[in-house]
Amino acid sequence: MAQHLRELVASATPGTRLPGARELQRRFGVAPLTVQQAVRSLAAECLVDVRPGAGTFVAAPTRERRGGDLAWQQV
Repeated sequence: MAQHLRELVASATPGTRLPGARELQRRFGVAPLTVQQAVRSLAAECLVDVRPGAGTFVAAPTRERRGGDLAWQQV
């Protein structure tokens, strides 16, 4: 199920709402805890934004943070 959600996120635009927990439970025949764990793992990877009471949405791509020029600190 988590792999299916990753594929869904990869093909969707940021801000797209994902199917709700009950829909995912019916679709995959899994327990609520399984859905929660899958969504939690996607959130930990910054692939989705979970908004309590509103749903789960595809997250905007994160930019890699580039460190500043620290050459001046080298001795």
